Parts: sequence; structure tokens; C-alpha cells
Amino acid sequence: MKPLDIHRFPLTGQSLIEASAGTGKTWTINQLYRRLLLGHGEVPAPGGRRLGSADILVVTFTRAATEELRGRIRSGLRDAFESLLAAEYGNIRDKDVARWVKEVQAASDISLEDLRDWLQLNLAQMDEAPVNTIHAFCARMLKRFAFDSRTGFELAVETDSQPYLRQACERRR
Repeated sequence: MKPLDIHRFPLTGQSLIEASAGTGKTWTINQLYRRLLLGHGEVPAPGGRRLGSADILVVTFTRAATEELRGRIRSGLRDAFESLLAAEYGNIRDKDVARWVKEVQAASDISLEDLRDWLQLNLAQMDEAPVNTIHAFCARMLKRFAFDSRTGFELAVETDSQPYLRQACERRR
């Protein structure tokens, strides 16, 4: 097992991050999200355009975790945006953002102002960003691809299985 290097973690392909409680999973997701939005690692969205908040799927277990993640990501983007605003008067405060911006600018001709505008746009769109519970994501995909998956268009994903378990137990008697 290798320790996770947030600056070199691959942003394409498949990777597994295994972590116990309290090990910084939310922080890691926030950092990876910021890297993707800044264009670090050159992961283009469909059509070759820059990845935006609508293109990055974040899935977790509970509604509470979803709201916490959305809030942390929003806060991380705000911090990155404010760091880029402050860059006009000196260095970028956030060391990680400074490193990623430097590497992004070395690989492309994007200006600090363009990156700032991009972050501001995506910060404004965070309420629509796909940060979901596993159930909500599955329900959305089943509804979106109902014809392809041969499921009903009005299919509902049940998250509370207690009534069904009770019903199954009562039938056995």
C-alpha cells in the first residue's frame, strides 16, 4: 500500500482509496475536486472542454455526508478563488492551489484571471453539482436510462427496507 500523494494522485482511470474513519477522506475529495476544476492533470470533459462542477460526480453514503461534502467542496472552492484574488497583490496563499496553478499555467496559456473566473462560475453552480447519496445517484441513472435498462420511468428507489422485511417475515408465519 502506498501513501496518497494528493499532488500526483491519478485523475484518470480507476483508483481505490481505502481509509478508516477520521483519516481525511472529505479533505482528500475536496483537494481532488479543486485539482480537477483548476485543470491540473489535464482531464478534459466531453468535447475537449475544461471540467466543470457539473462534470464531477461525488457519491457518498448518507444525506448528511452529502451535505457536508457539498459544503466542504464549496468552501474549498471559495478559498481557492480568494487565493487567486489575493494573488494580484502577492503570492497565492494556498500552497496547494499555488502549486497546481503553476503547473497548469506551465502546461497551457491560461491566465490567472481566466482561472479565477472559472472558479467563480463553478462556485456559483455548486448547488447543481452532482454530489449525491448512492441511492440518489442510482435512482437518477435508472430514471435517465429507463428505456435502456428496461425499468419503469416512474421507478422509485426505496431506501427504507423495514416495511418489506416486516412483510416478508409476516408471510412466513
